[in-house]
Amino acid sequence: MTFRQFAFNNIFRNKRTYAAHFLSSAFSIMIFFTYALLLFHPDLQGELKSTSATISAFGTLGFSVSQGLIFVFSFFFILYSVSSFLKTRKKEFGILMMQGMSMRQLKKLLLIENMLIGLGSICIGIFIGLIFSKLVLLISASVLMINNGLPFYIPVRAVLLTVITFLFLFLIVSLFTFKMIKVTELVELIRAEEKPKPEPKSSVLLSLLSLISIGYGYFSVFRFIPSTNFITLGIGVLLVIIGTYFLYTQCSVYILYLAKRRESFFLKRTNILTFSELIYRMKDNATMFFIVSIVSAVAFTAIGTTAAIGNRDLVRMTNPYTFLYGSFENDKVLNKNLSIIKKHLSDANIPYRMASSSYIYTENGVNVMKLSEYNDLAKALGYQKETIEKEDEILLIPGVVSHAHQAN
Repeated sequence: MTFRQFAFNNIFRNKRTYAAHFLSSAFSIMIFFTYALLLFHPDLQGELKSTSATISAFGTLGFSVSQGLIFVFSFFFILYSVSSFLKTRKKEFGILMMQGMSMRQLKKLLLIENMLIGLGSICIGIFIGLIFSKLVLLISASVLMINNGLPFYIPVRAVLLTVITFLFLFLIVSLFTFKMIKVTELVELIRAEEKPKPEPKSSVLLSLLSLISIGYGYFSVFRFIPSTNFITLGIGVLLVIIGTYFLYTQCSVYILYLAKRRESFFLKRTNILTFSELIYRMKDNATMFFIVSIVSAVAFTAIGTTAAIGNRDLVRMTNPYTFLYGSFENDKVLNKNLSIIKKHLSDANIPYRMASSSYIYTENGVNVMKLSEYNDLAKALGYQKETIEKEDEILLIPGVVSHAHQAN
């Protein structure tokens, strides 16, 4: 039996040991391939053939950005999967080294196994992606408002990109696994599974920090809506990520410890066994829960944003006029550009009405305009005329809806 055959048989004879690592890798590849399928679709090259140019621009950019994010998260996801996978095989490594296997041969074995699992998960991930490709194209066409839908095509470039990208990723992960193997004594490796786990510990301060970080992070994100300050948004997102990590690694364990201290609850029925095991499980899988939470948040945010952008009502609300031309003071080409626009509309026999207004921009994001100019614009949309009875009154109107309030 050759060394390669030994590695191959090692995988197929221990399917349960390798299953979790294999399936998690295949899932990441399937998601990446799905975005590659959309990125290289013939109808999505350049500007999308959509009923909205805004959706086209955001959609095309979104595919590329999403793939980059998925690749980064896939790297950490697979790396964590490998590290958990190696921990369960310490006894096996000890036995192999006791039989005469050198450290160099052990690393070679891990490299071959990782690349075989990588090739297998790439094939399965792409295959599952192809099975659901038509459904993905139908959903994407609906969300992105694509005219006449997205026809199925043979995604050669998507397959090549996925294969090359993840072969490179598995090679990098394999190199990282060499750093994870720290062999001291064979006895420690063989008895690794028999060693009792240390009791999980949690910090009250870090538990409180997790809740404060998440709370203030969401508060910062909501503050971004009226202020549109991207620094505030970035700080909010960073705090939520930090808070989520400590929520799983510290706060969840601390809450379970509080439940454990209540003897009337802890000693009831089988709670003593359930909570004792749950504390260890929570500590062991905290990193996995954190990664899954962040990846899910990114995915659902991307889906929600895309769906919102593709909403016809939102498009009409934020862009109520067919054409909008903006300029600043002392714009020398204003009249020239307006003449060109009018000429094109006249040549195309398109009837139009034109209204103009001037704004005063303030530091707090509120734009000030004349009431007469507002009424001219509102008339074009069929809104009723607004009036102000006193000279010291102003009319406060949200920027994207017609609901108005008066204030002194």
